[in-house]
Amino acid sequence: MPVQIQATGEATGFLPTRGNQGKPITVIGTAAIRDTFDAKCLEQAIKSRGAPGVTDLVINPDAHAGYGVPVGCVLVSPTHVDVTRKVSALSAKLEDKVNAFARVVGAAEHPAVNIGPHCNSPYACPLW
Repeated sequence: MPVQIQATGEATGFLPTRGNQGKPITVIGTAAIRDTFDAKCLEQAIKSRGAPGVTDLVINPDAHAGYGVPVGCVLVSPTHVDVTRKVSALSAKLEDKVNAFARVVGAAEHPAVNIGPHCNSPYACPLW
């Protein structure tokens, strides 16, 4: 039998977990949006909710099937580390790296060595 989202409000619903084990999955979206979630997306959400350490899962309106976990869902796990700050710190440096890359690509002459972390000789690599 296909998995059914149970409406709880105009733009909310829930998806029961397997065997009703644990908190149901929260679904955000109007009936029209909830109807767009395909069976694979919902099945991935149910499997992901049952993963060790996952205490809650929310399916957002833009969710769709991913590689194991639906893209557009939020997993809650108090036993796992949130990497948001680490990724944000790295992405702050990304604009500088992209601009440096654009300068090298647009240059009249290109480096004669392979670009990478090893290219500090005979001159400093502008990308690292």
